[in-house]
Amino acid sequence: MMISPDLYADSIKNLSYEELVNKRNHLILSLHRFEQDVITEDEKFVHPSPEVVYQCENLYLIEVTKLLNDAFNQRLWDEE
Repeated sequence: MMISPDLYADSIKNLSYEELVNKRNHLILSLHRFEQDVITEDEKFVHPSPEVVYQCENLYLIEVTKLLNDAFNQRLWDEE
């Protein structure tokens, strides 16, 4: 079961900058895996389907990138 992008963002909003980087990198690897058609035959029949996971993970990537950008900017302000 996939959660909404808003719930995903809410679930990771308190992560550190480094943890957000790891989340982003994990999402990118998963998206690349789908795009390179590395999905096994068994995975094609799971629910949610790989296509739905791909769509949701793209939306999650948007949310984690927003939070990552905010965390990066906060680090810049903290350094001053």
